[in-house]
Amino acid sequence: MGNISIPGVGASPPVDIAVRDLVVTRYAHITCSEDTYATLFERTTTNAIDTTYLTARFLARKSTDMGDEFGGKICLQIEDNADVVNTLGYIAWERDGVDNTGEIQIIPQKAGVNVTSLVCKSSGAVGIGTASPSIYADLTLYNGKLCLKETTTPTADTNYGKIYTKNDNKLYFQDGDGTEHEVKFV
Repeated sequence: MGNISIPGVGASPPVDIAVRDLVVTRYAHITCSEDTYATLFERTTTNAIDTTYLTARFLARKSTDMGDEFGGKICLQIEDNADVVNTLGYIAWERDGVDNTGEIQIIPQKAGVNVTSLVCKSSGAVGIGTASPSIYADLTLYNGKLCLKETTTPTADTNYGKIYTKNDNKLYFQDGDGTEHEVKFV
């Protein structure tokens, strides 16, 4: 571990430090007082066109061929005045099947145990509370409303119930065995 110190700089922020091609062998720490903040990555452009710019790159490297589940994590931690560090969770990314195909995960911790909370697969499937989301999910939250795209009767997905609507303006439930039930409100 190493610190960057600037001789003669007082406590008055802001202090800008430009670092280029920094190689850190284990950890890099940027420390700020509680009334300031650290901008880790910033990109400024004079381009008048609004677009998304590559601002930061996180690269996981290995010395052998990549396999599935190879990737990286950003660890989210807090520390108190007694130097007690608590890991709150991770944001992770990993290879998903083939080159240039991946998934992104948000993994909070509960009592020190990783709990997969949100998974975005390369197929477009999103899992909430599961690491293996169903590929048959197709819903949208928009303006506080749950929107279900009209579909035909889906293929059964063992151990998953499905709620869907078809073009007959009715709501349906399909159990894990594939039996379709119309949902009626009384």
